Amino acid sequence: MGAKGLLQLVPAHRLSTWSAAILQPLGREQRRTLEAFLRSGSVQIAASALDVSEGTVRTRLRGISSALALELDNATVQAQLLLAVRTPTAPIKTRSTTPLATHPPVPTELLSPDDAYRWAADVLEPLNAPLRIALRCWLKHRGRTAPAASELKLSRTTLTKWLSKIGDILPLDLQSAAVRAELHLAVETIATPEDAPGFLPRRGGRTYRYQRSS
Repeated sequence: MGAKGLLQLVPAHRLSTWSAAILQPLGREQRRTLEAFLRSGSVQIAASALDVSEGTVRTRLRGISSALALELDNATVQAQLLLAVRTPTAPIKTRSTTPLATHPPVPTELLSPDDAYRWAADVLEPLNAPLRIALRCWLKHRGRTAPAASELKLSRTTLTKWLSKIGDILPLDLQSAAVRAELHLAVETIATPEDAPGFLPRRGGRTYRYQRSS
């Protein structure tokens, strides 16, 4: 994210204090496991990186989820936690933990809602509505193209081309877990009800609306 990244935007002491409070319940091994999982998005890859079994990683993740009282499958939770584990550590002692909430996406301990909105709008300003909708859906599915394409009613080839275009426009490396995490926080910060697959413009200017099931 370069100069637009939250690690550059938020004062270091504020990031360190927030991160220390969030991660306080976790031991060193748990933090390593969490970071490996968040950076790879895969239990299998995390197990290989940590040189342990996949079962061990799953057991540790259940313990982490319990310790933090969080559902680790939530994309916003994952984005916030990856920001926390990426924050340079500091010898900060906190007396109590800070609960992690998904609304607003950028914690108010880091930025005020107005500042977070300005940051997100600046990051995503080059994207038009269709690309922003596609990016948001893809990030919600944690960078998995097949389920995102299905929800968007696009072919995987089309979505892949759009994602390549997004990477060139911003310009950012969408293969980076850290980049995807901050982009997720950005798109959720400025999202409106119309930033959804059902409002994706179709050929001829029409938009596809999902029909409600009876």
